[in-house]
Amino acid sequence: MENNWSSYEGNLIGPWLLESFLGARDGRAFYAATDTPNGRSVMVQLARAGDSADGLLWSWKKAKDLVHDHLMPVHACGEVNLDGVLLAFAVQELPSDDLSERLTRDLTAVRNPATAESVSSAINFLHTQGLCHGSLIPGNIFFLGDAVALSVDTLRPAEESGMQLDEQQFVAMFREPSPPRQTIPTPSYGLRVAMAAVAVSAVFIVGYSLFHKPAKPAAPLPPPVVARSPQPSPPEVTEPQNTDLGVADRTTRVHRSAAPWAVITATYNGFQAADQRAQRLRRNAPKLNPHVFPPAGQGQRYFVVLGSGLTRDEAEHLRRTAIAEGAPGDTYITKLTED
Repeated sequence: MENNWSSYEGNLIGPWLLESFLGARDGRAFYAATDTPNGRSVMVQLARAGDSADGLLWSWKKAKDLVHDHLMPVHACGEVNLDGVLLAFAVQELPSDDLSERLTRDLTAVRNPATAESVSSAINFLHTQGLCHGSLIPGNIFFLGDAVALSVDTLRPAEESGMQLDEQQFVAMFREPSPPRQTIPTPSYGLRVAMAAVAVSAVFIVGYSLFHKPAKPAAPLPPPVVARSPQPSPPEVTEPQNTDLGVADRTTRVHRSAAPWAVITATYNGFQAADQRAQRLRRNAPKLNPHVFPPAGQGQRYFVVLGSGLTRDEAEHLRRTAIAEGAPGDTYITKLTED
């Protein structure tokens, strides 16, 4: 059967005509198809009914209700009988290529900041919806013209291990190689922790604890590269003791305490954009006190932070309070740790 996917060319699934077989991967077949009422080109995926197809269909149905600029949209999905074989199907946009194809032409394509920002935004959105991705590899990052769209074939209910897997895969894929090594003094404890925080916080950890194992990656990840060391951080600022769980004046710091959670409302690749966002938020929501971490020139990614050094319950309380005061609805919590 694996070698007969092309035999379905010419079949209709509802109004979608399977024009040409594009290839197969992980038990799925991909087709360029035509939406016959309007002549628009689309992509159709097919999978034979069974355990794997049940998982795909669950993922496609979840994705059908999600709207995000950097997720592959699902226009329709369900089951169909073709030539006596029951198949799960999904109708999606027809991509121009994927990141794995671009890497065959340009080995630096994975380090495009716009691509990393788009994927990061999509992963964060999934986590806020109580979902995790679980298979963040180049072959699952599509391009719709100039737009980046993350696949939705491997979605699962979010649990902390699944969100950590998303984070690890994101960091392994998008971090850049380090500059030439230089002989420098051993970093202080505060600097070592801040360096760890920048790496750990590269992907957003948010969601709800549900009971489901994340899908394993569909293919091996690219060989990891060494992360760029950030410039030395300014002296660590001690947060004032404040037990008020409302919108408080908190200074971001990273430490070994049992309260490593922070509340983040935006992430940028440059300090100036993050600082402008923080200033706008202060004007529109005077009760909030957002600040940018790390300070200008100290990192590769900049976070607009509402509070840090919190327990998870405190961070969640602050997040809800901040949204009620005017923070964006996708404000999330993340763990800043030394590990």
